[in-house]
Amino acid sequence: MKKISREGFTPVPHFKLEDLMAGKYSKLELLVQLYMIRNGYGYHEVDSECDRNVGRMIECTGLDRSHINKTLRQLVKKGIILMDQEKIRFPSETGDRAEAETASEESRPKQPREKAKTALVDGQNSLEHSGNTLTDSNLPAPKENRKEKINPLAPTNGGLSLDDSFNQIWAMYPKKVSKAVAKKAFQKIKPNKELFDTMVKAIETHSSSRDWTKENGQYIPHLSTWLNQERWEDELESTTQTGFGFANHETEQEGYGL
Repeated sequence: MKKISREGFTPVPHFKLEDLMAGKYSKLELLVQLYMIRNGYGYHEVDSECDRNVGRMIECTGLDRSHINKTLRQLVKKGIILMDQEKIRFPSETGDRAEAETASEESRPKQPREKAKTALVDGQNSLEHSGNTLTDSNLPAPKENRKEKINPLAPTNGGLSLDDSFNQIWAMYPKKVSKAVAKKAFQKIKPNKELFDTMVKAIETHSSSRDWTKENGQYIPHLSTWLNQERWEDELESTTQTGFGFANHETEQEGYGL
C-alpha cells in the first residue's frame, strides 16, 4: 500500500473551497479539480496553474485517458477551468471569471437567430410595449429530416412485402428447417422482383434435381444456407426419366432398362 505523506500542506483560496462544496460535481470532475489544486496551489503557486499532463493525471487519479479528456472538456464548458494546449487552471475570483464564462458561452450551441428576433413596430420592440411574450408558436418550426428512412419490410417484389415474398419462398421450399434464421437471411438480401423470380425458378428446378431427391432429400440445404450462399446460381442435374432409364446420370439399357 502506498505510504501517504503527511508533510506540507496546500493553501487553497476560500472561494475555490466554497465552490467545491456548493457545486454539484461528478466524482470525475472532483478528482480532476483536486489534481489541479494539488499540482497548482500545492506547489506554493499564487494560482492553480499546472501542466496539462494527462499521463501524470492518470497516475494521480487512477482515471483513464478518455475520462480525463472528457472531464476537462466538461469543466471548460461549465466555465470551471481555463485550458490551453499546455496548461490548465481555475479562473481567479474576479479577474478572469468573465473569461471563463465567455469561453463557456462560446462552447454552447448557437441558438437560431429567429429566437432572438422580435417584431419591430415604428422602431419599437412590439413585445416589450404590448405586454406579449414570445411563445413556442412564434418560433419557426424545426426542419423535417429529409433523409428518407428505409423500411426493411417495404415492398420490393412488385408490390409484395418482404414478409409476403419470404412466405411464398418458404411454402415452396422442400426442407422446412430454422424458419426464423431463413427469414433473417432473406430480409438481408431484400430481393427485387427479378431476383425473386430467379429464386422461385431455381427452387422449382432444384427440387427435381438428383442431389435434392436422392435419399429422401437428405442433401437439401437449409433455406438460410441456400440464401446466404446464393445457391440459386447452382446448376444441378435433373432426374427426369426417359423410357426405363434415367437421363444424364443413370445408365440406360436397351429394351427393358434397369
